[in-house]
Amino acid sequence: MNLMNRSSLRLVFALGLGMAPLAHAADPVPPSIQLPTKDLEKTFLVSLSPMNADGTVNVLVDQPSAKAKKGGRAVALGRIPRSFLGKDKGGSGQALWAYLPGSAAPAGTLVRGRALALVTRSLAGKAECRVVVVPMDGLYGPYTSLDQIEKAAPGLLAELQAGFGPAKEGGTFSVQGRKETLRLVGDAISDFEGAFIKDADKRPLDKDGNPMLYKWAGARNIGE
Repeated sequence: MNLMNRSSLRLVFALGLGMAPLAHAADPVPPSIQLPTKDLEKTFLVSLSPMNADGTVNVLVDQPSAKAKKGGRAVALGRIPRSFLGKDKGGSGQALWAYLPGSAAPAGTLVRGRALALVTRSLAGKAECRVVVVPMDGLYGPYTSLDQIEKAAPGLLAELQAGFGPAKEGGTFSVQGRKETLRLVGDAISDFEGAFIKDADKRPLDKDGNPMLYKWAGARNIGE
């Protein structure tokens, strides 16, 4: 019996018993994202929406623009709600950080903007990513790319790079456009939603406070 026939028989046998097919050595194991058990609202801004119906992104300002030096630009720093950026994608297992060029909004303000670019610093084999989100009602609202903003405000990109902080071992920067940026934002939002367990996802409890088990093998026991 060849390998294909053995796999088919195993699948039919499992389905006949109302069970999920057992994984074998050749089955890929999807990565598991573990969210912290405490301070989810503070860390991931669960009560806020990450995006709007028109495709714009929401950013909650954490660090308002510092007093710009002579010739400097106002750039606030915030987080995209309900997003998760793992270390494998240039994050630290927290929400996705975003620059808000041209924004003077105070801390705690939810800013709506267009995600235009992705700035990444590579240092000692690790990458750190930050999204550039242009506030729709801000100075650079009409612009559609970071290149356009840099031409209008030379030196802005250097300020964004400096915002990562000093690097003891140097480091290199790269900038990607809107297509790659939207892909990363979408992945970060999707990763959070896939890992976030809502009350509706939990099994109901019986009269003794224990998770209820379903009576037939084909039922879906959420969380198992």
